[in-house]
Amino acid sequence: MFSDRLLAHVKSPDDSTRINELTTEEKSNWEEHIYQLVLYKTYSKAWYEYHINQHIYFLDESIAPLARHAETSSSKLDFSLMLITKFSAELGRLVEQYYWKFLLEKAAIRGVRISDAAKSGGLSLASRRKHEHAAWQAAAVLVWQEHPTRPKITVASIVKKRLKIDRSVKHISRVLKRP
Repeated sequence: MFSDRLLAHVKSPDDSTRINELTTEEKSNWEEHIYQLVLYKTYSKAWYEYHINQHIYFLDESIAPLARHAETSSSKLDFSLMLITKFSAELGRLVEQYYWKFLLEKAAIRGVRISDAAKSGGLSLASRRKHEHAAWQAAAVLVWQEHPTRPKITVASIVKKRLKIDRSVKHISRVLKRP
């Protein structure tokens, strides 16, 4: 059951010795207190699970009158349909948020961190190769002075041959800036 899983998750290992010393009523009150504390941590995993289960229950309860009163007045039917629609929409949002928060959010954040780390690494490498790139740029400026209409990739090819660079033409062209 949901509450049993929640309580097992929340209780610390050293709580089990103290719990055994409590009376049945005290134990029940203590478990209810922990459950309420965790439940009201808004947007926690337990909060989502509780509200998702609650809305599934609401939907079941809202659908039951439809089955029992299919032939009754349309006003009861309309109200039941309104409830079902409302609870279905809320349940859909809760499930979507739960899915994002507990399955995708960490991966998305990690992806941003990885991207930032890669960018930082690239900038660091470019900083170390600044003098090398300056030489490439100086050679490219000379080529563009001779042939101002040449595209960057062609100039990069000429610079590669003149300076005997082991990098690809495409790599060199990414570094060059037209004067």
